[in-house]
Amino acid sequence: MNIEFNDLLGLSKPLVKLIETISNGIGKLYEPTSIKRMAEAKATEINSISKSMIDANLLPIKYDDGSVIIDGTDYNEISQRAQGRLAFQEIKKQANIDQTVNYAAQTLSSFNNVSDDPVDIDWVTRFFDSVADVSSEEMQIIWGKILAGEVNQPGSFSLRTLDIVKNLSKKDAKLFTEISPLVLCSEGTKYISSKNEVLSKYEIPYETILHLDECGLVNSSGTLAINPIISKGNSFKVYNHEMIAFCNGKMDDEQKFTFGVHTLTSAGQEIFNIMEASSNDKYFLDVLNDIGSHNKGIISISVHHINDVKNNNINYKLEPIQIIDFDL
Repeated sequence: MNIEFNDLLGLSKPLVKLIETISNGIGKLYEPTSIKRMAEAKATEINSISKSMIDANLLPIKYDDGSVIIDGTDYNEISQRAQGRLAFQEIKKQANIDQTVNYAAQTLSSFNNVSDDPVDIDWVTRFFDSVADVSSEEMQIIWGKILAGEVNQPGSFSLRTLDIVKNLSKKDAKLFTEISPLVLCSEGTKYISSKNEVLSKYEIPYETILHLDECGLVNSSGTLAINPIISKGNSFKVYNHEMIAFCNGKMDDEQKFTFGVHTLTSAGQEIFNIMEASSNDKYFLDVLNDIGSHNKGIISISVHHINDVKNNNINYKLEPIQIIDFDL
């Protein structure tokens, strides 16, 4: 899908806002061909410097086999090569930007509306500085989704997240994609189980967790845990894209239970929000069974299918698909 930005008429509000955001970052109405003039200007500057070096006899002196000699290389040839190299680099950067914008446009084309709030100009500047050197299609897709997400709702991605994504390799992104189906959510916190037996079953070695920690996406500490308080009138929710579980207290008095987790960092959570990985429901049930087996007598878990999620409100089927209670 290629979207031309020559005419704003007829474009949806999300795409119009995308163009305005890009224009604010570049300083003019978005025009990919403008890079040609930039390259020509910089090439002229290099040519002028080269000519000045020749006029001033600023020739390089070389020491070769005991003798001092002057390098008589043709400076006109050097200037031409420098101009060609610079033009290639600048055009390549613009091509990277154009492709990333195209992926953002593809994402936004399915949106009916976006926030009226403008995207912060410092954020836009940082974004385009980052994507100019991104040639990997996989990473361009991620950057495109980030731009679309920020256009849709400014503030969705922090400057820190942009810096973290800028340093991610395709391998890093692949590893994060592999753990994404295992991510669960409770009270705004996203995490995966830290239980070695569970992670091993789903072929996630601890080395992967450590690596993603180094990338700034996951907290690898083995001491992190979630400590919900439940009672008969107070349940704790755990959910993924497909199912929601209610950890219901069995006693009138409040009881606390604990389960270990590796939480996603703030950057990890922001990036996870644009991932399209499907949830692993078998893993979800394994985690719930592990919680239930270690909290006999105080907890009963009901699992339900999710119908849809709107504005963080989860609509689910009232009839449970499974009850986890080790006292039954």
